[in-house]
Amino acid sequence: TTLTKVAATYNKYMKELGMNTCWNKAHFFAQARIESGASLHVSGGENFNWYWESLITTFSAFQTAEGKQNARLWGRPTIKPKLPGVTLENQKKIANWAYNYRFKKGKELGNIVENDGWNFRGKGLLQLTGRTAYEYANAYTKKEGADIITNPDLVVTNASIAVLSSMAFWKWKNLNTKANLTKDVIGKICSKVGNDVPLKDEIGNPSTNHKEKKKIFDKTTSKVFKIDECKLGKASDVKNIFETFDKKYKAESNTCYIDVIVPNDRRKEGLFVFFDNTGIIQKGYALAMGTKNNAILIPEGKGSTPTGLWSSWYEKVHIGESSYGDYGLIKVSGVSGDALKATNKGRAGIAIHCGHTVGNSKKEYNDNGALMVTYGCVRVYNKDMKELVKNYTSKSSKKIYVYVEETNDIEKAYEKYGMTSDSKDYRRTYSKKAKQ
Repeated sequence: TTLTKVAATYNKYMKELGMNTCWNKAHFFAQARIESGASLHVSGGENFNWYWESLITTFSAFQTAEGKQNARLWGRPTIKPKLPGVTLENQKKIANWAYNYRFKKGKELGNIVENDGWNFRGKGLLQLTGRTAYEYANAYTKKEGADIITNPDLVVTNASIAVLSSMAFWKWKNLNTKANLTKDVIGKICSKVGNDVPLKDEIGNPSTNHKEKKKIFDKTTSKVFKIDECKLGKASDVKNIFETFDKKYKAESNTCYIDVIVPNDRRKEGLFVFFDNTGIIQKGYALAMGTKNNAILIPEGKGSTPTGLWSSWYEKVHIGESSYGDYGLIKVSGVSGDALKATNKGRAGIAIHCGHTVGNSKKEYNDNGALMVTYGCVRVYNKDMKELVKNYTSKSSKKIYVYVEETNDIEKAYEKYGMTSDSKDYRRTYSKKAKQ
């Protein structure tokens, strides 16, 4: 049955995708229950049987003069009845126009050719949409022998692929970390999955899909997966989320910390955890490896980021430059430990930033590759930097420290914060020719 396949696939990949907590299960299946129905049956994908005027009010691509003509030509002439509806041929035209790469929505989705709108329409348990999302999920579905770029309809025809692609989407949106220890379904989960659209509840009353997802979480999935008994949610675990991994620094009412936790030799990624005295604000992957080894305290030495405590401030600089991305820099200055020694010796210019990733051209900020080495800064993914800057500025009334620490057991750090290692990560080598 479909439910059996869903359970088998989820269980097979949940640890690899960092979704093996009761919180993740409760949130994921609450979202899927509303997106796909109680049986989790995967239908033919996103429905483009649209009334023509609704196309204009919903999709910006149909708000141009040509778009309005197309809406009238391809859409349903009446709101009701919905059947007989738009022909399959016209549904394809609607999808390819609504999500066309020439328009804003299509660009956001990463579409690049005419048929991407239809081919990469919403499908799967969580309505995976757009070429970029499919490309990210494809790295996982290929493990099951399914290339969803060359054959995107596998997300519809194969229940296991529908589940796995949605799980990959969950990780891509960082929901595998956001889901832990939160009951804020609408604020923290729903907005990352999809828009809040009108629908009728189970007894026919007007509602919205976000409200129904919260209802399913509160009344059903949170109880089925016993979040109140979850090890990750016990008081003994929660009490430690307000301090650094090594427990050296604890957030007070007027302080925040970006804790950068990296392996001792720096050659693989670690993670960052942004928190204040109320709890974790954001988590993500981080690389603190320089282009030269053993040059940590040397001015302009391009060695790995020194450990210790740093003060920080945000500057909107280097916008659009390949090595830095589109969101500016969180700059730092040493306060204690090797951080202070490095600053006193004249080492400057260290910051947290994003930029192009391994294997991508210098103008591509799509996070398809692993994190790239820098000249001694902390590199994070572009999607994480965008959110980090937003969170950082929202906490500007507090003193925000950056703390860089090393560990000989990075897996223990991942486990503590409900994460797994980055599937794109690999062991890097130091090179005199390396560029950031």
